[in-house]
Amino acid sequence: MRLLLSLFPLLIVAYLYVGSKIYVSTAVVLGLSRATLFPYLGGVLIICSLYPLLLIVLKTIAPEKVELVLAGRSKIIDMLAWPFGFGAILAAEVSPWLLLIDFLKLPFHPLYKPLKESWIHYEYYVVFGFLAAYSVYVIFRILLDTFLIRVSKTTVKFDNLRGKIDGLRIVHISDFLLDKRTRVRRLKRYLKKVSKLAPDLVIFTGDLAASNEDLLQEAALLLGKVKSGCGVVACLGDHDALIGSEKVMNILLTHNIAVWQDANQFVKLGNDRLLLTFITNHYREKTNLDTLNYLMGQQPRGVLDIAITHQPSESMIELVAERGYHFFFAGHTHGGQIVLKLFGKAVTLAKVETPYYNRGRLVQNMFTNINNGLGFALMPFRFRAPAQVCLFVVGNRRR
Repeated sequence: MRLLLSLFPLLIVAYLYVGSKIYVSTAVVLGLSRATLFPYLGGVLIICSLYPLLLIVLKTIAPEKVELVLAGRSKIIDMLAWPFGFGAILAAEVSPWLLLIDFLKLPFHPLYKPLKESWIHYEYYVVFGFLAAYSVYVIFRILLDTFLIRVSKTTVKFDNLRGKIDGLRIVHISDFLLDKRTRVRRLKRYLKKVSKLAPDLVIFTGDLAASNEDLLQEAALLLGKVKSGCGVVACLGDHDALIGSEKVMNILLTHNIAVWQDANQFVKLGNDRLLLTFITNHYREKTNLDTLNYLMGQQPRGVLDIAITHQPSESMIELVAERGYHFFFAGHTHGGQIVLKLFGKAVTLAKVETPYYNRGRLVQNMFTNINNGLGFALMPFRFRAPAQVCLFVVGNRRR
């Protein structure tokens, strides 16, 4: 949230630049008076700015209550978040292209000057068409990514695994954040997809509910009903700690969900066993380096070693990879939730916190997966980061 507010002045500049382009091109193409159009466009810009302005006011007047207000998912706040989010995406993504158009005119300035009137006339039509088409694309993509639940399947092969675990099916899920935005029906649809994958093990990397304890009970109940050969295991996230770590752990255990903090646990798989290392890492509590070294230094290991935490950090991932783990699972980032593309390069607030903000990738010989989760953070929608259920099928690559 602090980063979002710090970028707000830059966003205002983008609003004004894109707004000026919309203002002039719309007036020319639709044949409207600029004086008539101005108050409408001004009103839209104000509406698109109300959400961060409200956060600034709350941060100034009652900073200790901002997080609780956001966690409560007020309808008023969400009503302001939708136009702000749409405006921010549109302004951020089209500004570079509009600037490029303006820049490309510079070398042709001597030729451009005598043809200025006709040149600008056609330019207005191009800009108007581009903005209209891109607005439709942004709206469509927001609706698609907000309501879509994507299931991904990845086969991950490791060299010379001990034991008979070829075909082991691990499902990674995260960040339900059950609340007024993410309702029970949506969670049921999400978990139904998990059960259909016939997992041997389900790993949940934190954040059951946003703040409501009744919804926390409902989320734990539904998660506990997921069918899995070796059951469901979990770590705690930021919102779990906000509600109360001990309370959340007790609720999870009541519904037969194994949950640990800073601990090594073994899961039996026939005559073999998997090592699960649970690492506490979220805003309210972080594991120190001594504890990490202790956890990862314990022997013996399993036929497959898996590190599980809520919040990914670059230094932690590199350390776990150095210790020879096979998998690292985390959530927290929501895959960026809103991922912009500036000249094809992905830009998201989550990327500022960690380069490991989405998808699966190899780090040394360890497969790292950061799950997009199901729920929402600051915004009530997603853009290029749909909800995600990840299935990993383990294979043994013999040399």
